[in-house]
Amino acid sequence: MNDLPRGARWSLIAAIVLGLLLAGLGAGAVIGSQASSSTTGPSKVRAATGSNALEVHQTGSGTGIQADAIGGSAAIFSSTQSDTTKSITAGSASYGVYAANDSDLNAGGAAVRAQGNQNDGVVATSDNAQAAAVRGQNGTTNGVAIWGSNPGTGIGVFGVATGSPGAPGPIVGVAGQAGSANGIGIFGFNQAGGQAGYFSGAVTVTRDLDVRGAIVGYTAVPAFNGSSLTMSKGDAVSILGVRHGPSGSYLLVVGPASRGQAVVGIVDRQVKFTTVPVPGAQANGAGALQASSSNATVMTRVSDTSGPGSTLLVVTGGIVSVVNVSADTGPVILGALLVAGDTPGQLVAAGPSPAPGTVVGYALQSVVSGTTQIAVLVQPR
Repeated sequence: MNDLPRGARWSLIAAIVLGLLLAGLGAGAVIGSQASSSTTGPSKVRAATGSNALEVHQTGSGTGIQADAIGGSAAIFSSTQSDTTKSITAGSASYGVYAANDSDLNAGGAAVRAQGNQNDGVVATSDNAQAAAVRGQNGTTNGVAIWGSNPGTGIGVFGVATGSPGAPGPIVGVAGQAGSANGIGIFGFNQAGGQAGYFSGAVTVTRDLDVRGAIVGYTAVPAFNGSSLTMSKGDAVSILGVRHGPSGSYLLVVGPASRGQAVVGIVDRQVKFTTVPVPGAQANGAGALQASSSNATVMTRVSDTSGPGSTLLVVTGGIVSVVNVSADTGPVILGALLVAGDTPGQLVAAGPSPAPGTVVGYALQSVVSGTTQIAVLVQPR
């Protein structure tokens, strides 16, 4: 090499150094780390405490990091534990993955975006009853912690509980909780003037129900069959007394109404009340979740008949489509006043001057002969 001119010697040295660097990179070497050139072997990037193991800056329109898992369990695995720990669970004060968007403008960006195409976009799980699989927090006055949006005709936010039906207590799909007297646990709003909420099933309200608009349907009160007879849906009932019911309430004690008796309503169905624990969680003073529970009395439908000693619902107002009406004492015309007849539980057309309290409502259909079921506007008077 000494025989070469000085300029040629420096060119040869530069070529050798460049060749060594390229060879190292071809072998998968990463400066300050470990790597493997095998298609199945791992590549590792290590860093000392207080420094970043890997920084990627993308100043163009491409992707900073792209990872693919072909047959593997994850394209990117993150853990705050040691390399041998196969858990993605973070430590007590650290995160498995931390993402931040430091932009001063709200222009549609995000710290994390996930797209599943034909699969779920994000899957989160937690095995701790005092933790949440997904938790959102917004420290502003009018901000939203978790937002669900669907530009199509689907559902913005959907919650389903898949617990065993035989488990104690109700299985809660979606729960809402407010931490102040002026707060609202669950709020629904329809900007177009349509329905803000829809429930397909029974709804239990343990406090006051404040309605600022119309109530469509009929009202009913819980009662107790204090007679020796089985009553059916559509039977007229009279009061026999009163007794204590669930949660400190009162139950009417009723039986089939007969001629001359005051009629208070119409049998809707037999029900049962069950007190069950409601599992849940609430935030403590530090903002962490802690398990909580309370008891709830829920009502479930049993059947359209109510035997002696059973609990039932009695309709006391509104339109009922199934009421037992007889024309044995004379035809019932549309709009006729109805009172109890000779057969317990059946209604007939009232005479010219019915006694106060005996009229239960108005016939909304006519009955020419026999006994049938018609719609009645229940309005005891």
